[in-house]
Amino acid sequence: MEKNQRASKIKAFLENECGLVGYRLEDMVADASVRKYFRVVRADGTTAVLMDDESPYTKIHEFVKIDGLLRGIGVRAPEILAEKVEDGFLLLEDFGDKDFAAVLDGSNDAAIFRLAVDALLKIYKNARRPDYVKDMDEAFIVKDFRLFLDWYMPAVLGHGLTEKQRREFLALIDELLPLAVKVPASLVLWDYHVNNVMLPPNSNECGVIDFQDAMWGPSLYDLASLIEDERRNIAPEVTAEMKDYFFANISGVRREDFEDAYAFLALLRHMRVIGRFTTLITVSKKPWYAKYVPHALELLKRTLEYPKFARLKSWLDENLPEEKRTVPETKPISKAFVLAAGRGVRMGELTESLPKPLIEVNGKALIDYNFDKLKDVGIKDVVVNVCYKGEMIEKHLAARTDFNIVFSEEKVALETGGGIKNALHLMGDEAFFVMNSDTLWVDRGFKPAMRQMLDEWDDKKYDILLLLHPMEQIFGDNGKGIGNYRLDGQGRLQRNVNKETGFPYWFTGVSIVHPRIFENSPDGRFSLRDLFDKAEKIGRLGYVLNDGILFHVGIPEAVRETEKKLLAIAS
Repeated sequence: MEKNQRASKIKAFLENECGLVGYRLEDMVADASVRKYFRVVRADGTTAVLMDDESPYTKIHEFVKIDGLLRGIGVRAPEILAEKVEDGFLLLEDFGDKDFAAVLDGSNDAAIFRLAVDALLKIYKNARRPDYVKDMDEAFIVKDFRLFLDWYMPAVLGHGLTEKQRREFLALIDELLPLAVKVPASLVLWDYHVNNVMLPPNSNECGVIDFQDAMWGPSLYDLASLIEDERRNIAPEVTAEMKDYFFANISGVRREDFEDAYAFLALLRHMRVIGRFTTLITVSKKPWYAKYVPHALELLKRTLEYPKFARLKSWLDENLPEEKRTVPETKPISKAFVLAAGRGVRMGELTESLPKPLIEVNGKALIDYNFDKLKDVGIKDVVVNVCYKGEMIEKHLAARTDFNIVFSEEKVALETGGGIKNALHLMGDEAFFVMNSDTLWVDRGFKPAMRQMLDEWDDKKYDILLLLHPMEQIFGDNGKGIGNYRLDGQGRLQRNVNKETGFPYWFTGVSIVHPRIFENSPDGRFSLRDLFDKAEKIGRLGYVLNDGILFHVGIPEAVRETEKKLLAIAS
């Protein structure tokens, strides 16, 4: 929603639903989500907090229900003063500015943390499983370990992991999973750390905020989140004292089981958060989270000393040596080239009145599917080559104000290689993405395909990296079933020069290309495939296998098939 439209909705909520006049709004510190918070200062000087959540994935309904649950068992959650959940608005009691991060000073840590542990004990002893929260089950836990495996590790290693490495890691986690359930399940608030627990004015209780992601699961996760916070140094003796305090106030649990469960959930917490910080740094472009990574890594190192983690520690020492455990960085790929100059003669009458990139699939132009993928991977600077009906493409893309688009106009279509070389002066000295305009796909793996390509890209190893797809999993036009590539006996790509059957992989039209591969290439028309062959010959052609659902929209029939399949997936 446009900023001015949202501001008008906020004004209507505060004035019509809350009955406020003569108020003012003050920005509050944002969190890692898309939610926004404003302090509402009333005319009489009293205050409240406006939660503004316009995300399509909003959990504001859950917040309201869990708030009532917590207040019902004596936990100090904010009173909801007014609500309009359909618009994503809540007006909340203001707990002030004193979160635990602001009041802990080293000398009072144990006393302050005990207040937050007391709140957890109330939840542990009194909360019954509500039907509106999901289970923090084994599948969920493994998914969060994969934040470390599939996001952090590739980011600091500089390359993707092999399937063997991934299987080994997940097998080790699977062996450890039984430790999590050695303590009874309870309501897990999930983001229970020093920035989300407060000291409300004139109160000696812990105020709890930001609990809309609560689940039902291993009860000690929140305790580990609180006393092993990646955002703050907490003395080990305070951590130990809080663990002892929690254990002393529960019954029916053996100390060994308590320690096993706590250690596993601390391991989950640290690996998950390190992976989450990686996505915030590299995907959300929030570099300030980098300052927390070294402490998070130190906490993980400490946790890995738990005796039952010996095999996992050994695996990490081998596959992620300590010298590699650094702050993740984004690879210097910030541009893309979108190929849009051709007519697409195989589309027949569909391209008589418009260029192929503007053919619509379910009401959306093919080229916009490309741009949406580029947005997902954080690319904003895009060069588009145009020739056939290029003015229509330029007019269409004028609406994509979320990109910096430059057009490379060709009087005669120069094919894929010639078109890029003609605009190479616009691409800079670093590698860049290249995308055709007749392929689209739905990511369904843990990590988007183009992010996996960034993981795998190694400037010292490759000149070109291809996104390939298994032949048997292509919808639409599959080139008569003849694949483009196979792997030779040494795991290197080999192109299907003679159009033989049995080559298992199709080139999706998406690649990463380094400009140096164009050295000594011809001027004028030539295919980018010639440069693929060049890179293959010198051993500098790499690949990533796409695990999504691929559609090659090269003929009219493929348009109809793709539309039906996409609708089926969406439903």
